Amino acid sequence: PCAAAGELPGAALPDAGEAEPFGLHECSWRADSGAELELEFALRPDPASGDGEPVDLGGGVTGRRAARSDVFPACEVSWLHRPGADPGGVGEVVAIEVRDVGRTGLDACGLAVGAATGLRPELPTG
Repeated sequence: PCAAAGELPGAALPDAGEAEPFGLHECSWRADSGAELELEFALRPDPASGDGEPVDLGGGVTGRRAARSDVFPACEVSWLHRPGADPGGVGEVVAIEVRDVGRTGLDACGLAVGAATGLRPELPTG
């Protein structure tokens, strides 16, 4: 995921630091301002059937946007990138979460949607 992100972290968080991989499926970037961006590839059920509101990611793809503010403001945008063999079952889901750990007032959902919209067409589909 760190390599797949390309220019995404710098565009979403201009003061983002170096990529911090976590296992094979997650990568995060932290900014001096206290903002964080996390990119994850996971095998999960299609987010279309989950909580959150639908968001158009372009190219006929609809993702789900889910905001929360339990500890600090955060927003995750996720979408089904590749369906699994079983329709309606588990597939490859991409999730981008932006967290305002420093409580700076940034628009976590706006940044997460922008990052997802920019990244989605760049991902391999084969």
